[in-house]
Amino acid sequence: MIPLRDNIETRTTPFVTWALIAANCYVFYLQIAAGVPVGFEHFIDRWAVIPKHLFTDPAKYWPTLITAAFLHGGWAHIIGNMLFLHIFGDSGRRPYGAC
Repeated sequence: MIPLRDNIETRTTPFVTWALIAANCYVFYLQIAAGVPVGFEHFIDRWAVIPKHLFTDPAKYWPTLITAAFLHGGWAHIIGNMLFLHIFGDSGRRPYGAC
């Protein structure tokens, strides 16, 4: 079953969650707009974590540890991730044990 909502009410508007969803969608748009296969391969080489590059020159490639989190493998991957981020991304507003 695919969840559509959770039962934890929030007290604030989840602006950070919305910003992350927008950023992920924008990067996915850039990813598919890069073109296949040449542009896509260049895009992945630039923004994904490639262990050979990271371990060879960590000072240059450490940002890929962050940018790789915004890359997705296809439509099903991004839709699933953004659905779960939307549903559960605003649930962490209460401390543990709060009623």
